[in-house]
Amino acid sequence: MMGAVPKFKVKIDPDLQEILPGYIEKRKNEIPLLNNALTALDFEALAMLGHRLKGSGGGYGLVDLGTYGAELEAAAKAKNVAKVSEIIKNISEYLDRLEIEF
Repeated sequence: MMGAVPKFKVKIDPDLQEILPGYIEKRKNEIPLLNNALTALDFEALAMLGHRLKGSGGGYGLVDLGTYGAELEAAAKAKNVAKVSEIIKNISEYLDRLEIEF
């Protein structure tokens, strides 16, 4: 049996304490949308979602999430199915393991 999966601990501005849980929940709900877009090879939708994530992640203090968004946008524009799939998996794992400290 494997040990506990490490958390991604992120210190966030306390001013975001009320809105951040909703933001994270919305991003988690986007994972099926990302997977559906990948299945449909809808690179335009993937690039748009990546671009949006790139902008909003950093704004909420989640720099890694913003980086994943930038990577997703670039991979979608390159129509790199394997890379897009890997990034979606990384985003999902990041969100599942995220631990916020205010």
